[in-house]
Amino acid sequence: MTSTTVTKAYRILEYLSINGPSPLQQIMEALDLPKATVYRLAETLVELEVLQKVGPQYRANWQKKRPLHHPIMNSWRSFGIMQKFVNQFNLPIYVGILDDDEVLIVQVVPRSQHPDDSTKLGERLPVNISAMGKCLIAFGKDPLPELSQQCGTSYAIREEALLKQNLAVIRHKGYALDDEENVIGLRCLAVPICVQNQAVACLGTSAPIKNLSRRKISQIVNSLKTYSRQLSNIMMEE
Repeated sequence: MTSTTVTKAYRILEYLSINGPSPLQQIMEALDLPKATVYRLAETLVELEVLQKVGPQYRANWQKKRPLHHPIMNSWRSFGIMQKFVNQFNLPIYVGILDDDEVLIVQVVPRSQHPDDSTKLGERLPVNISAMGKCLIAFGKDPLPELSQQCGTSYAIREEALLKQNLAVIRHKGYALDDEENVIGLRCLAVPICVQNQAVACLGTSAPIKNLSRRKISQIVNSLKTYSRQLSNIMMEE
């Protein structure tokens, strides 16, 4: 799946998440895309369970409370930067932002031959059980939200005092780690995307522990930080 295809798929998902269930003709006219392209991508998103098809209409499996106009989402340059990371490590890469005290994944660049990576698009997570959430809180200006006591595994941080200690470690190291806190067997990393020394988004990746060993963390984090700085520069220019 190319970055162009991902962009078109995201536009379809975003349109449906904001405007509600719509037929094929309405989507293609609103987005000015060929009918064949909209049909192919919409049907793929249905197979991935990102969209549902009810009669002649498609609907998103998640709903935005407001449109998210974020410079990082629509820049061709940003796709190219993130694709370099995917090619380098054969890991997916995500962009997350804070939205209503949750992490919302607003961009995904999947691995080749792994279109299921795109199902992360639109996913929401409590901040205290995800690397991306902890990263955004650690490097942002938002106050600590109410911590989720239901989601995550037994490794998740659910006490405010412990989370504050973890946030201090994250600020010191420059990255956040989710070590099986959300899903057993899954390790996640995240670094901030900063504008004027404040996180406006974050860049993350995840993989089974066997594919993202501790000895690889330093190399992956260094690359994420490099690409994050490049994305920050793009955001300051736009």
